[in-house]
Amino acid sequence: KSLGDGAFCQGINRLVFHRFALQCWPNRAPGMGMGPFGIHYDRTQTWWEQSKAWTAYIARCQSLLQQGLFVADVCYLQSEGAPRQFSPPPAAMIGPDIRGGYNFDGCTTEALLTRMSVKDGRFVLPDGMSYRVLVLPRTETMTLPLLRKVRELVEAGATVFASSTPVVKAPGLTDYPQCDDEVKKLAKDLWEGAKLKLLPAERQGAPPVVFLDPFPQAAEVHRWLTEHGVPPDFHATIPLRYTHRMIGDTDVYFVANPDPRNVEVLATFRIAGREPELWWPDTGRTAPAIAFVEKDGVTSLPLRLEPSGSVFVVFRKSAAGADPIVSATCNGAILFPVKVTSAKIVIEKTSYGVLDDPKRTRDVKAKLQAIIDAGKTSFQVAQLAEEDDPAPGVLKTLMVDYTVGDKTLGATGQDPQTIDLVNVADKKPSLDLCRGEIWQSGNYVLKTVSGKTRQLSVSLPPAREINGPWEVAFDTTWGGPTSGEGAAAKPAKVTFAKLEDWSKRSEDGIKYYSGTASYRNVFNVPASELTNPKHKIYLDLGKVEVMAEVKLNGKDLGILWKPPYQVEVTQALEAGENTLEVKVVNLWINRMIGDEQLPEDSKRSPDGMIESWPTWLEQGKPSPTGRFTFATIRGWKKNDPLVASGLLGPVTLTTVERLAFGDQ
Repeated sequence: KSLGDGAFCQGINRLVFHRFALQCWPNRAPGMGMGPFGIHYDRTQTWWEQSKAWTAYIARCQSLLQQGLFVADVCYLQSEGAPRQFSPPPAAMIGPDIRGGYNFDGCTTEALLTRMSVKDGRFVLPDGMSYRVLVLPRTETMTLPLLRKVRELVEAGATVFASSTPVVKAPGLTDYPQCDDEVKKLAKDLWEGAKLKLLPAERQGAPPVVFLDPFPQAAEVHRWLTEHGVPPDFHATIPLRYTHRMIGDTDVYFVANPDPRNVEVLATFRIAGREPELWWPDTGRTAPAIAFVEKDGVTSLPLRLEPSGSVFVVFRKSAAGADPIVSATCNGAILFPVKVTSAKIVIEKTSYGVLDDPKRTRDVKAKLQAIIDAGKTSFQVAQLAEEDDPAPGVLKTLMVDYTVGDKTLGATGQDPQTIDLVNVADKKPSLDLCRGEIWQSGNYVLKTVSGKTRQLSVSLPPAREINGPWEVAFDTTWGGPTSGEGAAAKPAKVTFAKLEDWSKRSEDGIKYYSGTASYRNVFNVPASELTNPKHKIYLDLGKVEVMAEVKLNGKDLGILWKPPYQVEVTQALEAGENTLEVKVVNLWINRMIGDEQLPEDSKRSPDGMIESWPTWLEQGKPSPTGRFTFATIRGWKKNDPLVASGLLGPVTLTTVERLAFGDQ
């Protein structure tokens, strides 16, 4: 999801699943593969059936992102020289906001020559696409047709950024040497004429024609736009990804959290006079924003995004008559508006390598701090072996102590794993103005733009944990535990006294299990907790590895495929006894490692690639050595670490209060 959201924010609006291998056996899995390349996504994937929730998310995103026109302020012209490719300045892709709050396009010479003109000081194309400024590449050569076109655009009143050093010759030999003489003459007139027009006394009231400084970087372009009354198209108090499209008269922003942690931000959009709406592509839910502030031609509103979360912010209706919340406090503490800041992560102590062998252990404090300071709160442990591997070819462990604000925390992981140093510090909000929910008890004061004030005294019951025992059923087709022997063997239902990682269990049928397991739990809810019409109740599964389907009292509540693994259950809960059923599916990794404990059943190269089809496979028989999986290439060895699997919890019921203000 995070990778796809990043692609959407770079302008890609149609994802194509490039790797979809032929699966020629109806009962072999994972089956045909493409080795380490891409993702293994087809009907033999463990989570194939659950992936429909993800593809529905993609479809909703693409439905909006394929409409209308992209909104960009800056157009970078591609160089005429080889190689013919567009490479934006590196600073255009980074902060303080991702893409700097001023989005951009690349443009070919052909498009500039044949499609671009100037209208009202903007560069425009026939389809309606437009830009505020054009940035020329840093080059000493330019063809005469292109240079003449640039002059034409400049004379039409457009703003062009260029290096202070003029071009000096044509890039080819057409009409040589006259071509070079004409380029020099035209460049001199254009560059020196622009210098005169840029003098402060002579450009009053007139648009600057050519910006001449050392070669303009993205930061200078952004600074110039700000100084000339063009605020960033998007800004957030914590860097977020975004893209902006115009669909008719409607402005549509897609905003995505690049980090695997919850974030609360104040997001600002270069829109005025219209009411923002929030459209969540993971569920299809839409709602008007109940809190926003308009000032100086921009609209600001609070957003709370889950780990790698995303939302569309849509401006299509007039804000006339709207009375949004503009301030909120809880027990006197200001909740909105407030500048949201992210606590700095400071690495205090590290050990990486074979921890009981000082000769094969490194202090990677500086390396890890550099990763964190670059904005990467999530990282693979194996990154720390780059350039200085303390124990080549050996599984290494990282232990790290760090602080986040005034909290001292620790984390441990091994090479194949990814560690997130921030998730442990996440907390639930007291007031979620994005979704209109109150999550903590307290005395709230809300004020609207019209001056109305509402005081709310909120008392919520504590979160209720659903404890064990849990009845868990595994599929024997993939090695799940059985009761009985031989033909009388049946799937065994295992009782978990408490939720635990399958890979930590002692039974091979659970430790090495891959596929779907069904959890069942019966719990009671007092009738008194279901009587308040203002309350909403959420079921939170806690940590899930990797996806879950939820039913409560026989009602299907859908697929939970990403954090938070949370769903509203207000209408499904019943006073007294409730039956919760959760189907959890993990990855293929553990089953394939489990199969590596068994004798070989096919001829393989050292890297695990199949060399010839075994007879038992061609005859449609099971593996003679008892292996459950068959793959054309194997990615794991018998001593590789197992990965966490199953419903890990804690599973809780949390009551929140709906925030109703005025007609909202």
